[in-house]
Amino acid sequence: MTPDKFLKFGLSQEEAEKLSNDNNKNIFKLAELVLNIAALITVEDEENLIDRDGNTQNYFISQYTSAATARNILFNKTCIRLNVASQMNDSAEGKILFSYCNLIEEKSTKLAFIRSFSFKNDDLNQFRLYAKDKGEEATGVGLVFNRNLFNPSSTLPSEKMKINTEELAVDKNNAIDMPLMRCIYFDKEKEAVISLGMVDKHSYLKYYKKYCGLKEEHKKEFTQIYQAYRTLIEEKAQIVEDTLIEINRITQKLHEDEERKTANIILKYIAYYIKDSSFSNEEECRLVKILDINKDKDKDKDKDKDKINPKIDNEELLNYEDKLPFLYIEVSEHQAIKDNLKYIHLSPKFNNSYELKDYLIHHDYNNVIIKTNKSTFY
Repeated sequence: MTPDKFLKFGLSQEEAEKLSNDNNKNIFKLAELVLNIAALITVEDEENLIDRDGNTQNYFISQYTSAATARNILFNKTCIRLNVASQMNDSAEGKILFSYCNLIEEKSTKLAFIRSFSFKNDDLNQFRLYAKDKGEEATGVGLVFNRNLFNPSSTLPSEKMKINTEELAVDKNNAIDMPLMRCIYFDKEKEAVISLGMVDKHSYLKYYKKYCGLKEEHKKEFTQIYQAYRTLIEEKAQIVEDTLIEINRITQKLHEDEERKTANIILKYIAYYIKDSSFSNEEECRLVKILDINKDKDKDKDKDKDKINPKIDNEELLNYEDKLPFLYIEVSEHQAIKDNLKYIHLSPKFNNSYELKDYLIHHDYNNVIIKTNKSTFY
């Protein structure tokens, strides 16, 4: 394997050349398998529909968040942020793959930064869990983005990414220059992949109705289209499971400390896409970056802005004794958000929807549609 393949895992040129020259077949195979999984779970055009006029319609992706965060994104020109993995609600983040392979994730300055999205665009459960203001359930929003916000051309989010926002490439269409990837839902007891993040039938039906209509003669067509889509994702899930079995087999052959350390680095780049199967109803997809914060901060020490910042959720006044700050990175231009925001779904208990509409018009979000979740929630 050539050094450039190993560079994709965040290794230095010297480290990559050493691994390439070592000619360790197990490490070579492991790296190849991880790259294969990354390609399989990258969200590309699987969800797209061709409407009655022959036009391609992209599916939408939702970010469930508090009203306070939404205001910052929409009106204060805050970028899309990836928060450090230790702040996620799932304590098993990043650990399932290492446990499956009988490896321990080594302590390092390489941290995972994550932003979660969902294929479900108006989901009460996710309003309850993630769209909270000051801890109160179902008071936030779902920001619904066109799939074009994300650039699928990068096959692995592990190529050298700089901390400074100025060096994070944004393409001519304002897309975030990193791939969006489906979560892999893994049953730890059965040691099996249950599913990949995908659009459920109910959500797909609403999407189909919007662009293709649903007269009586269309119902059979819808069923066939959705089943073909579901079969495609299920086939990918099976290949991912088979690949994980092969990864497990290879890691059992690694006995030298240096080999296991290298395996640790390689596996980390898909580890944060693997979630416990109990979360499968969330149908999640993610942006993930692994950054060595020490190395990248040293490179940027003479620059005025260091975009890995301590961030405090200060809806009310907090100090460092009350709550430790946590790290985040920014990965988008505000214009990308503005160009690709299509809907705002409001939680059942969201207040001030009329004021929000006025603000959107004032800030030139003229084509954004606001919808309110009609579920009964007390």
